[in-house]
Amino acid sequence: MQPKKNLAFLTLLLCAVYSIQAQSPDPVKVTVWYKFRFMNDTTARTEFTNESMILQIGEKLSAYQSYNGYKMDSSFNARSSSGQNIVVSGGTISGGSIVSAGPITTEKQFTILAKNQLWSLNRVFITQYLVDESVKRPEWTITGETKEIGGIACQKATARVKGRDYAAWFAPELPYSLGPWKLNNLPGLILEASDSKGEVHFELEKISTAPTNATIELPSKPSQVTLAEYLKVKAAYDADPEGFRRANAPPPPPGMSISNITVSGSPMRGASTVKPIVFNNKLEKEN
Repeated sequence: MQPKKNLAFLTLLLCAVYSIQAQSPDPVKVTVWYKFRFMNDTTARTEFTNESMILQIGEKLSAYQSYNGYKMDSSFNARSSSGQNIVVSGGTISGGSIVSAGPITTEKQFTILAKNQLWSLNRVFITQYLVDESVKRPEWTITGETKEIGGIACQKATARVKGRDYAAWFAPELPYSLGPWKLNNLPGLILEASDSKGEVHFELEKISTAPTNATIELPSKPSQVTLAEYLKVKAAYDADPEGFRRANAPPPPPGMSISNITVSGSPMRGASTVKPIVFNNKLEKEN
């Protein structure tokens, strides 16, 4: 009896993995830009990091990420498709212009719309993980409050999400159970949200339904893991980052070292010349 149970579990697991990998590029129908403000340092409560985020919605998939990260990915993919790959040789990175401002938020979210299945793309050191986060969807209480955002009628809802109490404004006329970050599961697109402590804000910048050549595609190479499996790896990294890196770092390419990297012929700035961003406040207070 036990072998049959194991076989059934393996079959279900393989079907889930195949359903992810079998997704073809999905044309973008709706694009939403949000302004994301986050109090990353609780000792400086009047200061926030600010970042533009982008939510792309197709027929089958949605994708949410830093807009700067999206532009970097698009630039890299365009060079790759035209044969202008970035090449590392003798400690020099070449292959066209590189977007100078990288993303602050590196995590991305993908949703398989028909299944309301949320996946987050995370990196621990050099390994990317596609994490199934569908098990914990926000449970909202819809209130009677209404207001307009960008000329769109919205309703207010409240919920506890990842250890914070959020108020969100969603638009019933936009029939997408989506929103910024991991705020979803409402009968309409979330256009604005903030937490009760005033530390997290998502505000609508603009929304577009104009035709675009952009598509959404789930990454195929990252390791697909459960939330519990990802948290275990992340905890090991957080407990001893240096030890984790030493144990998992690949050897550098021939002729390349941290001290002699140049980009398009110009030496890269050392970390000491860049003002560090202090992060003592977690966006996710709970898993």
